Amino acid sequence: MNYELRQLKHALAVAEHGNFAQAALALHLSQSALSRSVQALERIVGAPIFVRSAQGVSVTDIGMEVLRRGRDMLALAAEVDTQFFRNRSLQGGSLSVGVGTAASELSAVDATRAFVADCPTVRVELRAAFRTDLLPLLKGGQLDLLLADSSLFAQEPELEVEPLEAHPLVVYVRPGHPLTRSKTVALPEVFAFPVMSLGRIQPGLLAPLLKEQAAAPAPVSQLRPMPSVICNSRSMLERLVLSSDAVASAEPSVLRPSVEAGRLVALLAPGWLHTPFGIVHLPSRVQSAAALAFREHLRRAHAKRAAEDRHLVDTWFGPAAGGAA
Repeated sequence: MNYELRQLKHALAVAEHGNFAQAALALHLSQSALSRSVQALERIVGAPIFVRSAQGVSVTDIGMEVLRRGRDMLALAAEVDTQFFRNRSLQGGSLSVGVGTAASELSAVDATRAFVADCPTVRVELRAAFRTDLLPLLKGGQLDLLLADSSLFAQEPELEVEPLEAHPLVVYVRPGHPLTRSKTVALPEVFAFPVMSLGRIQPGLLAPLLKEQAAAPAPVSQLRPMPSVICNSRSMLERLVLSSDAVASAEPSVLRPSVEAGRLVALLAPGWLHTPFGIVHLPSRVQSAAALAFREHLRRAHAKRAAEDRHLVDTWFGPAAGGAA
């Protein structure tokens, strides 16, 4: 039907006020102009929307259905207008970003700090969790985008993944750990102790880790779960490592404050041990200008962190460590 939204708005005003005179005043229209608009809508519908009387108007059965649908259409139009406004100017609105564990938190913090300075009228909501817990929120439209280990999303055709640079990982332990007594440590030796992970180990890393575990000298090493503990709190993981003989891995930039303060020891950095990252979103959902701007800040922040991680690996273990196969 070739009706206009303003005609639906006029009819809803008449229904709300119960007569044409008061509706016309509320709409800043003449009563005759409002009457013509409603009559035009009734001609398009092919039936009366109102029954007119000296006491006012009452809504017909078909009119009730037209007005119910009309409210939904006007609400949708208002939402489209708001979204378009945000896309064009970034004046107000909100942005919801999912953040996986580990170094993605640091990149998200850096990006958010820069974004808020550039776009002070946009509210940013950061949700940090396992990427598997964030995925349903992304698919359900509760997140505008997600920054996380991208290996999980290769089998998700409805998602679009922008790959980012991988970050090297460093195996670390507490000071005084038995492994720190040796000048050099081979990776299979690590599995004599419980391995703890910040988030679930991606499939691309799990296979080579299990191979290394199978080469561990002690029989008990080969029986341990891989990993023994999974958690989504960096501080909790660090407390576990500090209070036991457990080993864990993290990006060097994450470890840097604790290593430089002597609270943790960076043990080794196999060249193949790294985490791929990506920015993930639904292609079916139009990215607002706020989301696009935030993505650019994420790219810059992530690239800067990746460069810092490579530099730290070179500093702690020598230039050959990061490129070792």
